[in-house]
Amino acid sequence: YRYNDLFTNKDSRLFELKLSNSLSYRYLNGDAVPMFAQNYDNLRHDINNTLQLSAYGPQIITTDTYLSAYFNYSANYEWGRLNNTDSTGTYTSNLRFSHSLHLNFDMRVIGILHFAWNNSLDLSNLKFDIGDPWFYVNI
Repeated sequence: YRYNDLFTNKDSRLFELKLSNSLSYRYLNGDAVPMFAQNYDNLRHDINNTLQLSAYGPQIITTDTYLSAYFNYSANYEWGRLNNTDSTGTYTSNLRFSHSLHLNFDMRVIGILHFAWNNSLDLSNLKFDIGDPWFYVNI
């Protein structure tokens, strides 16, 4: 949706919806994982899928001043040998599935000043995390 900005009378975006999906596969060879980085994220195979709905608008005064909200569902499936081990035994971490919902808000002013707030719900263990609003500068 487009409109003429009230302050500058320029053609601006009033509202935009965007639906996107991202699918990725990762193969990790265990000898390259340092000991300090060993955790359950260093299984050999990893498939991640993220479905995201984004809402932007309205643009006010400049094209880089607007509100945005992102809602996404993320699913991660990991399996295979736990890296950096010589044992071939079965670990509880040899197969892992996790999924979560995220709701993020961002208000940007001239693309430099940002006010953001990120929230998430881990569906694997029903843990809700309300994030603290934060402010940052992007130069």
